[in-house]
Formats: sequence, C-alpha cells, structure tokens
Amino acid sequence: MKEIAEKGKEKMDIHELTAAELLEHYQLRTLSPVEAVESLFLRIEKLNPGLNAFVTLNRQEAMRAVENSRAPLL
Repeated sequence: MKEIAEKGKEKMDIHELTAAELLEHYQLRTLSPVEAVESLFLRIEKLNPGLNAFVTLNRQEAMRAVENSRAPLL
C-alpha cells in the first residue's frame, strides 16, 4: 500500500486520510484518485477474507467511475 507524508505527521496509509486530506493531495498531485482507489482495493483484498465485510466488489466499475470523475477535482 502506498504511504504518503502528511504535514506534522508520520507517514500515513491512504485509508487513514480524510476526504479533505485526499482532496489536498489530489490538488498537490502527490496522489491521484486512481492510486487512492487502487490502494483501497488492495486493503480490502488483504482484510476481507477474515472480515467478510464485502460480498461483491466491482473493481472495473470503480476504476471506470474514478477515471470519469477525476477531471473536476484536478
């Protein structure tokens, strides 16, 4: 999983960021929405076998949606 540096903080995993922090990283181009979604899917794949929190994941649709929505954020 990708780690990023935060102001005044230790390195954080993407899943620990708030929406405001994600947006700031997108604007600074230190993180892309595609990287964020990919990182979250990796985390789900790692943890879900023990949690069974997700029944169905649609990675292709999620990636298509993030690609379509990222232009307005940047």
